[in-house]
This record gives sequence, structure tokens and C-alpha cells, in this order.
Amino acid sequence: MSSDWQTFLKNIAVAKCLAPEQTETLLQKFPSPHETNTQTKVGMELGIEGSSVQARLAEIYTKFGISGKGTKTQKLQTILQTEFHQSSQPQVAEATTAAISLEQMKRSCYDLLERQKRLSTNALMAKDGIEFKPDDLFVPLGLVERRKRPRRRDIESSDQGSQLYGATEEEVTQTFQHQDFFEQVIREGNTPKSHGQRLAITGEPGAGKTTLLQRIGDWLRAHDQVPIWISLANVGAKPLREYLLEDWLRDAAGATDAAAPDWKATLEQLLKAGQVCLLLDGVDEMTIPQALRWIGEQLGEGWAASVRVVLTCRLNVWESAALPGFDVYRSLAFDYPDQVEQFIDQFFQREGACPALGQALKEELEQPGKERICDSVKNPLRLSLLCYTWELGVGELPDTKAELYRQFVEAFYTLKQREFPILPNEQETLNQALGELAREAIDQNDSRFRLRESFIQRFLPGHPQQEGSLFWQAARIGWLNHIGITADKPYEKAYSFWHPTFQEYFAVYSIQNWGYFLHHNNQVPNPLRHHAGKPCVYRIFQIQWAELIPLWFGRKDVSSSERESFISVLIEFNDGCRDIFSRKAYFLAAACTSEFASSRTQEIILELADHGLHWRKDQDFWNENLISCYQGLHSAKALTSARREDVIKLLESKLANTKTASKYEDYIRLHEANLLQDVSPENKRAQEIILEFAEKAENDAALGLIMISNLVKISPESAEAKDALLKIAKYNENSFAATMALIHFLESHYEDGGVGFLTQDLEKRQPNFVLFQIIRYVHKKDPGNQKIIRKIIELLDSCEEHIIEEIFYLFESKSFLENPEILNVLKKIVEDDEYELDGDGKGFRYEIAVISLGKVGIVDDKIESSLKLISREHWDERQRCQALFALFEMRSITQDEFSETLFNFLYSFQDASARWEVAEKLAELHPNDWRVPEQVIDWMLNPVRSWDTAFLTLVRCSSSNL
Repeated sequence: MSSDWQTFLKNIAVAKCLAPEQTETLLQKFPSPHETNTQTKVGMELGIEGSSVQARLAEIYTKFGISGKGTKTQKLQTILQTEFHQSSQPQVAEATTAAISLEQMKRSCYDLLERQKRLSTNALMAKDGIEFKPDDLFVPLGLVERRKRPRRRDIESSDQGSQLYGATEEEVTQTFQHQDFFEQVIREGNTPKSHGQRLAITGEPGAGKTTLLQRIGDWLRAHDQVPIWISLANVGAKPLREYLLEDWLRDAAGATDAAAPDWKATLEQLLKAGQVCLLLDGVDEMTIPQALRWIGEQLGEGWAASVRVVLTCRLNVWESAALPGFDVYRSLAFDYPDQVEQFIDQFFQREGACPALGQALKEELEQPGKERICDSVKNPLRLSLLCYTWELGVGELPDTKAELYRQFVEAFYTLKQREFPILPNEQETLNQALGELAREAIDQNDSRFRLRESFIQRFLPGHPQQEGSLFWQAARIGWLNHIGITADKPYEKAYSFWHPTFQEYFAVYSIQNWGYFLHHNNQVPNPLRHHAGKPCVYRIFQIQWAELIPLWFGRKDVSSSERESFISVLIEFNDGCRDIFSRKAYFLAAACTSEFASSRTQEIILELADHGLHWRKDQDFWNENLISCYQGLHSAKALTSARREDVIKLLESKLANTKTASKYEDYIRLHEANLLQDVSPENKRAQEIILEFAEKAENDAALGLIMISNLVKISPESAEAKDALLKIAKYNENSFAATMALIHFLESHYEDGGVGFLTQDLEKRQPNFVLFQIIRYVHKKDPGNQKIIRKIIELLDSCEEHIIEEIFYLFESKSFLENPEILNVLKKIVEDDEYELDGDGKGFRYEIAVISLGKVGIVDDKIESSLKLISREHWDERQRCQALFALFEMRSITQDEFSETLFNFLYSFQDASARWEVAEKLAELHPNDWRVPEQVIDWMLNPVRSWDTAFLTLVRCSSSNL
């Protein structure tokens, strides 16, 4: 097939809106302008049956407007020959050639996008006569904007203790249906941070992130914008601009070597014009460490300034290293029963399906005891698989996610018996080999999902074309699929599992003993020393295993005693460092009870419920300890991951038996109602109890603070909740929790987000933490607000250390330092003051001024010499860190000098928070440099050092080596 003819067919397929499978059929049916292939040959080339070829051709004829009697193939061939001849005629004007080049670039972008538009669940099912279009399957997903709460250094008084009852680090601020999302976010750019220029779509595996990204590409195409699709797994460590101008452009141009210069010129023209939107799919599938940080650096370069970016990323990966400046939206689960049943109806009402089967499945889901599987199939991919296995005649619903995937695998092998017969013992051998491959891939630092051929052959001997080999079986049946070439070796093929969730299932399938996840000396905890003759293992704390360990617990072929043993080990884990990791292990045990009915489930739930309560009965005061409060917050969060029906049952029982004879018992009752509402938002009894306390809260500050988060969660439209909230907020206007709840309310109900309301009495407010929270919020909504600018300048006139310290934390956001009035005040402070180490509040203000100016690149000899003095000799180790960071930002020191000083800081500092900042920065600069863990090891083994901080730093810097 000539490249000109092939390019012509691809372009006309895009113009006629052919689906990817229709395009490949068109290419096989018409290999040249004067040649056609039979349906049988087309089917053999594509690996599908003749009936499927016939169905695809019928749709192609329809899209070309061919109907009536006569040979449709000949009619279509005539149309193609005529249009090809016309497109091959030389153009008259040079300017016309450039215009066509621009349009050709757009068509190529659309063509590459079309290749991606196939549902993962369709890839295998289509071969078995179960075909449906993505539009038929798509049920609109809700999106939720997610925001980070400002970082807190400590809890200063009891009026802040209710933070543990507030929303988690991420809170729902607005929910979108897809049409609203496209209009408000994509078209209008109405987003709080980036004005629609930097968007992140996060969610769990199979939640529809890629499907949504494809829909965004369709929308951009329909509005004459240029979506460029990049599967990030293909990029490797190559700079993104280089990949775009070389690899991607070569594919777009249909070139075998490199794209012609005019292609590159046209792409650069589109980039500069701001017409390009990069659709970056699968950050979590990249092969490099700290992929999100790498993406951020690439997009910070000048070429990307006018480029719109939408990326997808697994939720747990995003939360570990979220990029600043991105507006974050999370794909929500389906609602049950409405959206789940709508999906089932669409699946079973397609042509050739049996609607009665869909009705039977819906009825089966309604049966008692199916609550967990109903929750599991709110995920689009898992619901697709459930419909598929149900249609194949399995006839029973599983209880766990692992059983759902096991059923699918078994049904798939049964279905393939006629096309690709494989005996049960051969299936077992192949599954085991796939499991070992998947497990080792997930455990490695890079290439977890994009697997090189040589790596696969370590576990599946043979060649994919060597008939009878394990590699051949896996590729032939469809578990492994060729997806391109490796990033560093262009002549080596790369493969992936059908979907990452199947790779995870096979990985879990291969692990019989929980010792693979954890090997630890509970009596003498030290991760660096051998235990029972073997190195310690801590995969329970590694992010790539966080979702897989609960999946392992759902396996019915692993004995109950083995799983009970693991639950007990997690519950009783002793880390030797203030229970920081012990609590993490406990939270993991709670998550595992969602997949396994442990005999200790009730114990876990009650412990988590009690741990979230921090009222000290013996001393009648609210526990202010930071670690205690935040562990309580995460305890409440972990409770929602446990077996839902068990949690609801136990909390309702506790509520029924809790007395209300004292203030302490009142707090317990309200706390339990709050937990119940978290687990079951629609629970009427929980809402009734919360509203019962609203009247008491007006005259009881502590109780009022606990009430704040409960009221805003009941319903933003509840008149009772609104009235109670405003009364409590007014009574506690200097309370952090009350103010944050009020801000949440104002943002939802005022056009300006409550900016006017919050700034009307700004000059009267005391300079406390609440004031600075208001300043942060208003600045985000209205960066040029003069009342806020004047208040900051007024505060800068103060020399009180606690005020200057709050300003220092405020200026961690460089957006404040972009204001010329603030910069002028900071410059004047530096000009007027003379700096002395160990000075008073005035000296502290001078330090903040030079560090802030250094961060934004404003440099003179006085600023530079002051920063060097602070970094070398200041008594406050955090100040030394910040001064050094500013020197590096203003390029007064080289990266080698910066790194060397940081290593010295890491070894010599005593302040835990300063050491933590140093270790984080070193881990960013030197992710694979063992000097970081070596210093930590010395630190850990030195009895003068803090073991717990060392352990935390070691896990942060080198978790994969534990």
C-alpha cells in the first residue's frame, strides 16, 4: 500500500467520522486505488470473523451515503479514486500549500486521536461478537473540583481542635455533569487557578479518565482547536518538547524517519498561536521516577506557555505529589442504582443482546448481601466486566473485587475455547507466569505498565511469534498487547497488559504468602537490620501496593487463617517511632476488611471510631496535640474504607446506647453521628442528631466548633443547616474552623465568593491565624483586592514576631510577591534596615524581606550578602534552609554547591522540620543518589538522633529500597 494512498484513506476516514475499527477495515479493503480485498482476507488480516467485517463495511457505506442496489464496493471504490485523483493535483499558489499544510496537521491530530478512541473493555469483547460504540456505553460521569486546605504548622488552641472533624485535605467544592463541565471549564475556562489552561483529571483505575480525555479531544476538534494526544507511557525520559517535535510529529506525518521541516514549522506555529491542547494520558504509567515533578518542569518551559494541558493520573499518584497551578477534578463513581442501572440497560439493549438478561442482573444486584459488589461496580470498567461475564452465563455475582476479576478471567478462557483452545492446566501455568511478570513489573521503579520484550521473556519464555510458547499464548489470547517500541531502545518492542487493573489482578494472584508485603521485627523494629536471616520488607507502605493489598484479601483461594494472620500483624504493627507507621498499618487493615470478613473487623471499627474522638474526659478539655488530631482525622477517613455495612451497623448500635447525661457524652454522641454521616451521607438518623445539637452550639463554643463541619455536610440547601451555621460562625468569628466553614458557605451562595462580606470589616480584625486564612482566600478569588494589599502592608509595618512569621508563611505563595506595592515595601525594609544576626522582631522582618525578594529574583549585593550570612550562621535552621533555597532560586550558587550544602545540613541539623525540608529537596534533586539514605542510616544508628524522623526520611527518599 503506497504511503500517499494510505494517508489519503486515513484523512477521508477522519472527514467521514469513521470509528478506529472502521478505518482499519477501510485500509484493508482497499489496499490501492485499483485493488480490493475479499471480506475473508480482510477478516484474516484483522483477526476477526467475516460477519464482523460485513457489519463494519455496512456502516462505512452508510457514512459515505451509498445505498440502493448494485455493488456497493465498486461505488465506494469509484468515490475514493475520484477524490484521491483530485487531492493529488498540484496546487497553484505557494500560500495555498501552507494553508493545506495547516489543515493537514489538524487532520493528522484528529487521526491520531481517533486511534485512541476505543474503550478498553471493547478491545477483547469486539472479537467475540460483543461490539458496541463508546457513545452507547458512556454514562455521564460527575467531576468534582478538589482543593488542598492551607498547610498548618500546629494547633494553637482548643478552638481549632475541630479541624479533625472538618473535611479531609480534599473537599468537594462543586460537582459537574459533563455538559456543564465542557461549557464552564473547557469553553469558558472558569476555573479558580489556571482559567482552564492546566487541568488534571484524577480517579481510580477504570474510572473513565481516558474516556473523558477522549471526549475532551472530541469537543476541541468540534470547536476547531487542535488536540494532541500523547500516551505518556510512550515518552520515556525524553523531554516532552523533543518527543512532540520528533516522535509524535513523525507519526502524525506518516514518516518512517523524520517529519519534513514544514511539518515542524506548522506545529510550532500552532503551539505559539495557543491553538494546541496537549492531552497527556496516564502520568501513573510513565517509566521515570517522580513523573509528576518531571511533567511540571517540562510544562514550565517557555514553549508550553500558550499551550493548554489536560492530563490524567491515578488518584493515589496525584495525591503523593500534586502539581501546583493545576485545577484538579476527580472522576466520580456511578450513582447506584440510577447510573449503574442505566449503564446495564444500555449494555443489554444493544443490537443482538437480550434485555431480559439486563433486568435479571439488576434484580440480582438488589438482593441482600450484594451491597459490596454494588459498591464495587460503580467503577465503569468493573461494571463493564460484570455485564460481560453475566452475559456469558456465569449467573452469580461475586462478593469481592478479586472474585469479580477471577470470574472474568475464567469466563474469558471459556469463551476462547473454540478460537484458541487452552487446557485448564495450561491456563494455570499461563496465569502463574503472568502473575510473576505482573508482580515484578509493579515492584520495579520504572516501566511498571509498559513492559519491554526482553523483560517479559524472563517470565514467559519464547517469542510472541513462537507458536506454543507462553509469550505466544499470552499475546494470542490478548492478555499482552504490542503497543510500540521502548523509549531507550527503538528496536525493542514494548507490550502492556490489556488493562492495568488486570496486571494488578494477576500480580495479586501470584502472591500466596503475606510475607511478600511485610517482613518486620515487631520486638526490635529497625528496617535496616535483617530479621530471621532476611532483609526487612515494607511494601505495605509503598504507594504502588496500596490498592493491591486489599485486592489480595478478596481472594477466596487464600486460606482464611492466612488472611486473619495478616490482619493481626497489621493491627499489632510496632514501628518504634510514636506510632506514625503503626497507624498507617492499622488504616490498611481497615481498608482490607472491605474485601475480607475478618473476625477482628468489629474491633478495628470501634478502635477507629474511638480514636477519632479527642475530648479528654479525665481533664475535661479538647486534646490539642497535632499528631493526635491529625491521626484522628485519618482514623475517621480510614473508617470509610472499611466494610460499609459493618460500620453502619456498629455506629447505629453505639448511637442507640450512648447516654447524654453529660457534656462529654454529648460530644461522643455527636462524634458518632458525624462518623455515621461520613460513611452513609443519606443516613437520616445521623442528620437528625446533628441538627438536635444546633441550638446548644450557639452558646457552647467547643460544641459549636464540632458542629461546623457537620452542618455544611448535611446539605448546602438545608435552611436549618444554613441558619445554624451563620449563628455559630458569628458567635465564633475568631475561630479557624468557624471561619473556614463560613468561607465554604459564602463561596457556594455568593456570586463574588463572599469576598465583599469577608473584607467589609477587615481593618477591625485581630492579626491572628483566622485573619491570614481570610487573606489567602480573598487573594485567591481576587488577587488585586486593594483591601487585602493594604492589610498586608499594614501588617508588614509590625515587628511582632508572630505576625511576621505568619507573613512568612503567606509569602510561600509567590503570587503575593507579584504585587508591586508589596515588593516596594519589602525593598524599602531592606534599604532602611541594617541586618544583625540574632536580632529582634525587626531583624526577623528584614530576614523575611530578603528571603522573599530572593525567591522572585530581585537581587543586589546587600540582599545576596544577607542571604549568604543567614544560610551560614543563623541560629534558626529553617531560616538557613529558606535563605539557601532563595540563593539557589536567584542562581547565586550552582546546583553542585546547593546540593553539597544541603547534604551538610542533613547531617548536622537538629531541628526535625528543617531536616525534613532538606531531605525532601535532596530527594527531588537526587532521587537515585544513595548519599541521602546513607546519611539517614548514620543518623538512625546514632543514639543522639531522632529514630522516627530518620525512618520517615528514609521512606520518603528511598521507599523502593526498603
